[in-house]
This record gives sequence, C-alpha cells and structure tokens, in this order.
Amino acid sequence: MRRLGRGSAIAVVSTLALLAGALMPVVCGNAGPTRSVTPFTKHPTPVWGGQWVAGDPSVVRVSESRLLMYFTGVILDLERDTDHQVVIGVAESVDGITWDFAQPLVGDNDESVAYRGDPHGWDRVVETAFVTRAADGPFRMYYTGYRVGYDGPDPPLVAAGAIGYAESMDGLSFERATHHVPVLEPGAPNDEDALFSPTVAVL
Repeated sequence: MRRLGRGSAIAVVSTLALLAGALMPVVCGNAGPTRSVTPFTKHPTPVWGGQWVAGDPSVVRVSESRLLMYFTGVILDLERDTDHQVVIGVAESVDGITWDFAQPLVGDNDESVAYRGDPHGWDRVVETAFVTRAADGPFRMYYTGYRVGYDGPDPPLVAAGAIGYAESMDGLSFERATHHVPVLEPGAPNDEDALFSPTVAVL
C-alpha cells in the first residue's frame, strides 16, 4: 500500500480483512428450533490493498488451487491530482490469504485491471463488482456505473448509479455485454435516484 503524495485531495484508506460475524444455522429438535453459533475469526492484518486502494471484494473460486478477487481500485494521475480513474481490479490467490496482481502493471501508478468504464459513456466510473460463474461458462460481472464521480464538476449528493453487465471467458479481462446500456436503471418508486452494489444469486 502506498501513501498518496503531492498534497492529493484523495484520502485513501484500505482495510480489507475477513469479516467478523457469525454463522447462525437453525437446528430443529423436539423442543423447537435452536441456533448454533459458529463465529468467524478476523485475520489480524488486511489481506489485500491493491496498488493504491482496494474495496468491495468479490471472490470466485476458479479451481481447487486458484481464486480470483475483484475489487474497486483506482489508477492515479499524479500530474493532475483530480484526474483519477476508478476501475475494477483483479487479484489472484491460492489460499485466500496471500494475494497478488492477476494482471501485469504497466507503470507505477497502474492497477491490475479486469474492467474499466467508458470515459464517454454512462459508466465512466465503475465500482462494487459482483462476479459469478456457473460450471465452465463465462465469468459474469455485475457492477455499479455512473457518469459523474468524485472528480466531476458539481457532483450530486448521490451519483446516479445504474447496474451494468460484462462477461469474460478467462476471468481477467471483461467486456460489456449489453451494447453500452445498463441492465438495470433507476426509475421505480423505491430506487428513483440511484442503484448501487449488486449481488446476484445463482439458483
């Protein structure tokens, strides 16, 4: 993890660790349902920080010896502190604890990129990817995209997020699969302003 220099206006904090919580399966018996609690144990240190920052992880097991993590990352332009690009990064691991970049880095300010938005499209900024894969089919990425990000002029209180969709056969490089339009947009009474952070269940 690097420190941002040159008086950058971005304060980057990366804390990625195993979640602390509890699994609470319901066990039914003669006396009625009871709960058995199996607590998680938090790893003592973050397991991944990306090149500069990492957030919103989504992990897919590719094989018995390989996992891929998709995360919200950023490519910094240190010449212009306001010209940064939010991307979906990808890291790989054997055990889920020790991670490394899954894509080659072009320069010191680059990121291991799986997917980046269209600088002139509705998803100029991309984040909070959720990736799933069924059998040997393609990797399917659902993500949040919006036009104006933290570096846009007069950004709204809440960016007008929508849900996009991209596919990949190798899990490393994704392409849009919906002709540059979202698969789900704001507009219903309960989501008239924005949609963020998709999660998809495979049934």
